[in-house]
Amino acid sequence: MDNALSLYLKDNPSVLEDNAPEKDSLFVNFPNNKHLYGLFKPPRLKHGDSNELINHNFQVLISKSIVSKLSQSPINQERILIFGIYIQCVVFKVIFDKNKLIANNIKEITNTFMQTLPIDAQVSVELRCLFVQRTHAGELNILFNQMWLNSAVTTDFKWLHDLSRELRDLLATTEKTNELSVTLLKLLFEQLDLRSNHYIALSSNLNYHLVLLMLYVKKML
Repeated sequence: MDNALSLYLKDNPSVLEDNAPEKDSLFVNFPNNKHLYGLFKPPRLKHGDSNELINHNFQVLISKSIVSKLSQSPINQERILIFGIYIQCVVFKVIFDKNKLIANNIKEITNTFMQTLPIDAQVSVELRCLFVQRTHAGELNILFNQMWLNSAVTTDFKWLHDLSRELRDLLATTEKTNELSVTLLKLLFEQLDLRSNHYIALSSNLNYHLVLLMLYVKKML
């Protein structure tokens, strides 16, 4: 029996093109995917430069999370977006958790993506951010408590803690910068086939508000 992930891929195939370019995204069908033809080769670590290998291993982590988490119930674009918001939260947590300027850094990253959009699209991001906050308030509250207030790990969110640990290990010797965050976020949302900067800006905006809430709560404690 097909799981939810298999059904989603069948119902949402890529548009087949002659001489289609090679793609790395999970959400493309095999005739348009270089894995089918055995063309994919894991990058080799270059002397003095581990960025390519880090990017590849990050995508492997995302693929593992997609297969384990998105296959459990029916998939639609909204669910994929929420999944991306969760993982972006992990990225920010791992990279900026010990940084006193965490809010400034995440705001700068959010602006990086917002500024690529026309004004009407920026307004759309702000409005949709409010909509997602209302319609997914319960999930975002649990995410906030799990990732930023270090609440006891729940079964539903154990996968995020596992991902956080693996990503921390992956980036252990890497300088934690805004540029690293931007690179990983682009890889994440490309892999989720949410390629417009609208989605990354929306997710960044939501995570920025979670960080502001975290700083406020810790100040009040």
